[in-house]
Amino acid sequence: MEAMILELAKKMPVLQVGKLLGENDKKLWRVIHHYVGEARSKEDFSDVFVIGIDETSCKKGHDYITIVVDNSDSKVIFACEGKDSSTISKFREDLENHNGNSSNIRLACCDMSPSYISGISKEYPHAKITFDRFHVMKAMNDGVNEVRKQEQKKTRN
Repeated sequence: MEAMILELAKKMPVLQVGKLLGENDKKLWRVIHHYVGEARSKEDFSDVFVIGIDETSCKKGHDYITIVVDNSDSKVIFACEGKDSSTISKFREDLENHNGNSSNIRLACCDMSPSYISGISKEYPHAKITFDRFHVMKAMNDGVNEVRKQEQKKTRN
């Protein structure tokens, strides 16, 4: 039963899994937390050198979680609430608790968030920061659009 819970939870929300199996979602979360904790306790981050950092909304409004990915393995290795520089510090602690070395981080890819930039600079001083393509292209398109608007105003006058 626990294996089925875990497989279904990969594909659908826990509430739906509970309805499908006729189980209370609190029981399902206990099972999920148990096995996730067990799997995370065995993680070894000693080979993590390149990370990607981004945030996503976890609820309507302004509740965010920060997600850190080992870019070499395309694997989520850390997630926590918030999107400020303290999330980078929390990741460093988790990295070191899993045999990782913060001085091994050579490259960090993130959006242009000042809090991520300052957190990375503080916690991973050897890391070069690159900005993800989505945010670079958005900034470039915003700039091109602004120039276009200014040019249109000039031609109208």
